[in-house]
Amino acid sequence: REGAVGLNNLPQFFNTSVALTDVACGICIPPTPTIGSNSPLCVGSTLNLTSSGGTSYAWAGPNSFTSTLQNPSISSVTLLRSGTYTIIIANENACTATATISVTINPAPSVTLTNNSPLCVGNTLNITTTNTGQAGFSGSFNAASSQYVNVVQTLPTDNFTIEMMIKTSASNTGLFQAGSEPNQGLSGDTFIFLEGGILKARIIPQAIVGFSSGITLNDNNWHHIAITHTTTGGVGSTIYVDGVLASNFPTTMSCSGSSKFQLGTENNLAWQNASYRQFYTGLMDNVRIWNVVRTNAEITANKNLENPTSTTGMIYQQKFDNSVNAIVGTNGTTPNGLSYIGDTYAWSGPNSFTSIVQSPTIANVTASSSGTYTVNVTGVNGCAINATTSVIINSTTPPTANGVTIVSGSTASITASGCTTYKWYSVPTGGSIIFTGNPFVSPALITNTTYYVACLNAPCPETNRSSVLVTIGACTQMISIKTGVWNDPTVWSCNRIPTATDNVTINSGHNVTVPAGNFSVKNVTDKGILSYALNGILNIMGGS
Repeated sequence: REGAVGLNNLPQFFNTSVALTDVACGICIPPTPTIGSNSPLCVGSTLNLTSSGGTSYAWAGPNSFTSTLQNPSISSVTLLRSGTYTIIIANENACTATATISVTINPAPSVTLTNNSPLCVGNTLNITTTNTGQAGFSGSFNAASSQYVNVVQTLPTDNFTIEMMIKTSASNTGLFQAGSEPNQGLSGDTFIFLEGGILKARIIPQAIVGFSSGITLNDNNWHHIAITHTTTGGVGSTIYVDGVLASNFPTTMSCSGSSKFQLGTENNLAWQNASYRQFYTGLMDNVRIWNVVRTNAEITANKNLENPTSTTGMIYQQKFDNSVNAIVGTNGTTPNGLSYIGDTYAWSGPNSFTSIVQSPTIANVTASSSGTYTVNVTGVNGCAINATTSVIINSTTPPTANGVTIVSGSTASITASGCTTYKWYSVPTGGSIIFTGNPFVSPALITNTTYYVACLNAPCPETNRSSVLVTIGACTQMISIKTGVWNDPTVWSCNRIPTATDNVTINSGHNVTVPAGNFSVKNVTDKGILSYALNGILNIMGGS
């Protein structure tokens, strides 16, 4: 390079063996960085940051993010990952360049599902979906129809914040104006609009054409914008985009004030053209106006929240939840109409159930309508979640129970099915409950006996009763079932007097007396007491 011929005459500390580069000549040519991301994303997705143009990389970003990778990723992102990411890229000569990129993380819908089950067969099932997160609806404005929202409410003249969510592809479009409605005069002192796709604002007494954020927002993605104004310290007006400070217009002058404002329109250039009026084409959501200057930290932390963590100082909030009724402040009017675009719902459930309504109903349900119902909710920002709710449909059909056969003198265990709660009776109608539960165990029986069982599936009424027959089978065991005399048939399980072919067991706790007379039995097992009356004879034919 020019001047390099005198290198040998330089002082000794320069007379070293170095490559003849731009650095050696005192010139550092920085690298040309290229930076990108896959934003916008939904909460829970993986953020991929990309860069090129150097040999080493140093990233920094929201929520204390740092990385020295060229192309880092952040998995399971939260709203805290939204914001500006900065990279310092160095080349082989240690020359550096800095670049930034804005990342938007959109919230997924948040819903709560409830239903009115348990129900009875034939009732109507109601499933209710309540939006608990990002707004379920957004206002959809059409400039061709001159649509706007008019609100009769006085705005502060100083120390205020105006914020909203917007999504548009329009290049020149009006967002907000404090002043008169269209065709009702040209007064106004606060305007927010896009010009050439770039967000701009004019808050009198600023320059008539307004001041620019320098950020293009007509990319048909959701963006949060906020404009603050304060005369304190000459700060003036400030624009924030997606929680990041974009520009500032210092001034010590306050606004003149207004008794009404409009959403979706502005007439900033009416001083040049009395018929000038710009309307908005796109979606708008969660407009909030404050009588305080929100800090950058407050704006960033709350920009994606359906409701801010604190409402102190909030004088107006519009969510466009299928109307322009204000959550805070005065309800609006829509002189030329307005459409609303909400979350979409895709339901699936038992019996091949499907629906696209937010809160579906099913009339005349059957027992097979029981089960899990799933809804996929897709928000207006494209993010989606799945939610489930369990439904119980109780049958009014009588229970099922099979008859049993037992040995005379034993108990019967009867099991029914098809109920939540089982009620057992000894008569087909009326009467008193003899047992609640399942299975039912009868007392010792020596004759065929019929029992009856009904279902009680709250909140349904008790069903008709099903009959269950307990049959006494052929008696193969002669067992005492109570204390008594030998020749009393009711003492024995076979309901007859034992004979010379019977093996007899006297159960523990029973006292069986052989009366006067001559009786015969094959064998006797005495677990209780066998006693004899005067002249009582028992012949044990098989030995004992």
